[in-house]
Amino acid sequence: LLPAPRACAPLLGRLRRHAVGKDWPAAQAAFASLQHDVLAHFAAEEEVMFPAFEAASGMSCGPTAVVRMEHAGA
Repeated sequence: LLPAPRACAPLLGRLRRHAVGKDWPAAQAAFASLQHDVLAHFAAEEEVMFPAFEAASGMSCGPTAVVRMEHAGA
């Protein structure tokens, strides 16, 4: 699976630096990279981790449902 969400911190820092420096093309590229990684993380959770948890626990309306709603709102 993908690294922990904190692995995105350097990408977020790069985005912030470019935005503060008003380097909009670089900020846009940093955002695209961050967006790709975050969406890939969400997909890994929803397609691999959550189904495995739900199969093992028998819960489909528990914490995974809440996180899916959070993903949809992100």
